[in-house]
Amino acid sequence: VTLWSMTKIYHPPRPPDAFTATPRRPPSLHSPQRILLRSFMKRLRKSSLRSTARGKDLARAVWSAARLIGYLQEQARALRPDNDPSRQLLPMPIRLPGEDYSDSRLFPLSMREDVGVALSSFTPVEIKNSADIPTEVLHEEAVIMFHTVINDIVNTPHYSEIRSKHTIHDKNNELGAEEIKLQSLSLGQIADVLQAATSLNISHDGIAVAVAKILQHLASSNPSSSWTNPVQQCRSCKDISRVLLALQRLRVGTGIFADAASDGCEGKDARHIGELGKCCVRLLGERFLDIVRWHKEQFRWACDSKTLTSTLRSCVLMFQGTSAATEAILDAALVLILDEATGVEDGEDYPGPPTFLSTCNEFEISNYLFAFAIAKRFDKDVFIALTDEMTEDGILESCTPSSASRSMWSCAMLLSLDNADNNSDSPDASFLHERLVDVFHQLCPLLLSPSLSPIDISSAMWAMAKSQYVIDRGIFDELAHSMASDEILKRSNTRIVSQALWSCGKMVEFEKPKLEAQHGHHEDAGDDSEYATLN
Repeated sequence: VTLWSMTKIYHPPRPPDAFTATPRRPPSLHSPQRILLRSFMKRLRKSSLRSTARGKDLARAVWSAARLIGYLQEQARALRPDNDPSRQLLPMPIRLPGEDYSDSRLFPLSMREDVGVALSSFTPVEIKNSADIPTEVLHEEAVIMFHTVINDIVNTPHYSEIRSKHTIHDKNNELGAEEIKLQSLSLGQIADVLQAATSLNISHDGIAVAVAKILQHLASSNPSSSWTNPVQQCRSCKDISRVLLALQRLRVGTGIFADAASDGCEGKDARHIGELGKCCVRLLGERFLDIVRWHKEQFRWACDSKTLTSTLRSCVLMFQGTSAATEAILDAALVLILDEATGVEDGEDYPGPPTFLSTCNEFEISNYLFAFAIAKRFDKDVFIALTDEMTEDGILESCTPSSASRSMWSCAMLLSLDNADNNSDSPDASFLHERLVDVFHQLCPLLLSPSLSPIDISSAMWAMAKSQYVIDRGIFDELAHSMASDEILKRSNTRIVSQALWSCGKMVEFEKPKLEAQHGHHEDAGDDSEYATLN
């Protein structure tokens, strides 16, 4: 409880209040607080203390310690003389299947601007006498504490015979002699543990067995016993989103936990172990869909736009392409995206309640398109609704070059799917292509920016070439020129460069008829002039 209270007192810089021009200056963690934090983390490594602690208390302890370490690291970065407040708040780039996940950021533009303003105007207080316990030492202590506590949470407790007898006959003991503490955690508390692992950058080798056991616990819960099932007991879309985001950052879905699960878990064959991650994501998605549908019946939204963005991205990046694991989450997104305002009668002068999409910003709209494109799921109504919202004046005014590139790539990918382009001569195909051209025409001018990353440039070039969009050929040439610069090439990998080269070749192919016609005209003119000279 003390650690949790410290996280509420010592927090990082926040945006200024709506009624004040100056941001709040949070207190810094000085030497006494660092000593207290270290003492508590060492105390939690004592077996006598952990054995009597409840699972939810241990989960709160590791989450609080990880949050405090994160605050200290933010504080240390702010003290650097060469620190750029906005450098840590870059827009999340488009990531194609197989791209590295380490550079992703999940902050909308408005949040990046607010936090950037707060950080730029915030002057941290110098830490006095904190050299005795540097942040690096506290981080190492937190990692050791995490390993100790997570083993106590996921493994069967080892009691002595005397201890076991007393525990069995003690009616006030909620755990019992052989009950694993993991089984007493709610989904939100499991999210706390997983988020602590990602925050502390726990290595894969150190967390693989524990994560595999958590996955097994979530996947093997009996749906009929809803009172013991953390997934069925969950009533919050935000908790589900937190779990999915942590699993995606831990690289669940890549198969790296299969060996650890086979070594550390019992009672499951190899085939089932390999499906643990997919099964967990599917169950979480189904629960997310149930909550969304229930709230829709109550004429309410189950989550906000930011939560849906995080949930969709996490699922489709773990299991790309058509997958049963992401089907329910996409269905839930479809319910929210196609939400229509109700309660307004014809002839009324006042506007009705806003739709879900009207509360979204350009970052979120572009990521909804991105999620459906990565999942290779085309829905005409969803495509029209998202592109309509993306071309609204308010969205275009705040749209970043990265979001524009992401939207263009996603639209091109969606219309390239077989179920979206079965018959190019059909009225629907013509309408969708015209819609695509209109979206590209409004987003392309935003690409003329020096802030584009290599993946942004390459993805925009691919979208224009794939969709045969040659109206703004000058913008494509400018993107190709930027891609060929030494600075961009040094930051690019083979996939990005090859995609850009393919795009250039495709655009040249579109120019072949014109070039051949011009070349033929010059040859005819040359023959005529030569014939005249000979005469």
